[in-house]
Amino acid sequence: MIERGSKNYRLEICPGNKRDENTLLALLQRHVKPGTIIYSDMWKAYNNLEHHGYFHGVVNHSKNFKDPYTGVHTNTIESNWRPLKYRIERGGVGATDRLAQHLCEYLWIRSHKNDKDIFLSFIEAMSMSCK
Repeated sequence: MIERGSKNYRLEICPGNKRDENTLLALLQRHVKPGTIIYSDMWKAYNNLEHHGYFHGVVNHSKNFKDPYTGVHTNTIESNWRPLKYRIERGGVGATDRLAQHLCEYLWIRSHKNDKDIFLSFIEAMSMSCK
């Protein structure tokens, strides 16, 4: 999940790699306030979001990547998922094989990508956590 505007991330490994409506709803209720607008594609697990207090904007990817009438798109999450997926696939990470560590590393690097020296930033962060 990405909060538009702030680009705040929420990444979780779904228990048992379950990708269904109940798992999605539990994650949303943990991280997203009711009344929030959620943009998604037409995956059926999103169908009942409005029954749970969320506003739901949908884009039909079989027709376009941005809805020409509403402006709804999933480009934000798609463009952020692509490098993470590549990193995981390139590293040969299985469903349970150090996936959490790879997600944490990805988020840390992403949040420090504008630092002049990412290694120095890491050392500084580690020294601060030891105090």
